Amino acid sequence: MIIALDAAGGDFYPQRPVTGAIQAVEERDDIEILLIGPAKMVQDELKEQGYNGDKIKVIDAPDIIGMQEVLHNQLLDLQQILPGYSYVGTGRDDGNTAGEFSPIFWRYDRF
Repeated sequence: MIIALDAAGGDFYPQRPVTGAIQAVEERDDIEILLIGPAKMVQDELKEQGYNGDKIKVIDAPDIIGMQEVLHNQLLDLQQILPGYSYVGTGRDDGNTAGEFSPIFWRYDRF
């Protein structure tokens, strides 16, 4: 089984996603994990945590980030922690700020 995991999501990235990926491949020999995010950051964290196996692969995705079920207050937080990125998306309840967003962030210096 192959599991794709956003390594740059959550409050404590990339530490928590990397820790979880390492724990998963140590507990189960029937899975492979793809950590998706800025490759250097994720690879550095894998090294920091002492992982050198072959069941975790890093997929570099630094320029475009898609998200789901993001509330407006979370979107504001994301804007703060993703400097250099713009986004498109609206709240589904009113087409503005109410309800969940499925924003797509992109680096505005690249696109």
